[in-house]
Amino acid sequence: PRREAENKLENKTESGSATQNVNEDKTERNIKKGNNAFLGIFNHTAYYFYYNATGATTLDHEFLSTVKTKAESYVIYADACALGDGFLTKHHITFKKIPRDIERL
Repeated sequence: PRREAENKLENKTESGSATQNVNEDKTERNIKKGNNAFLGIFNHTAYYFYYNATGATTLDHEFLSTVKTKAESYVIYADACALGDGFLTKHHITFKKIPRDIERL
């Protein structure tokens, strides 16, 4: 799955100019394809919130294989990241940690 995910991301990031024509229909199709973590696209960046109420989530190659949206860059929220900084940079991915460990006051 790792190489497959890398190939898909390379194809998506190389065609960044195509994201200028993204419309609501394409967004709806991505959601219907089964990746309910997809939030939408803003300023050529695709946003994903990979969350599971019953357990931790990890940004890894298996999750990336579900990413169907073509964008210039990606912001993905998850509990942990199993991908190296070099891979994230190469594929224009920004990982954001979900702050589950914040206690209520």
